[in-house]
Amino acid sequence: MKSLKRLVSGTVRLRTVFIVPFVLQICAAVGLTGYLSLRNGQKAVNEVTTQLRREITANNGIIPLQLELFDQPTIFQMNDAIGNVQNAIVVSHQQDGTSLLFS
Repeated sequence: MKSLKRLVSGTVRLRTVFIVPFVLQICAAVGLTGYLSLRNGQKAVNEVTTQLRREITANNGIIPLQLELFDQPTIFQMNDAIGNVQNAIVVSHQQDGTSLLFS
């Protein structure tokens, strides 16, 4: 009841008059942005799922898988290169007299 009397009598602080509208605007903008982004995300997910369902039904329920695998010599070359780099790091640290943190 006292706040109502204060409001009617005109003793509302100027700080309150300026701060409350700005806080309300910020809350409204954040809420609206969150709602719109959530709605847009749901719409995008629904479009992708309907497209996937159409592709599955068009292929009689079979999804073609395309896998690109490295051949074995390429994998061995990559492993050798990684091992050579690790050995070079260990040797350089041993020559400096420093120890490796994760060795």
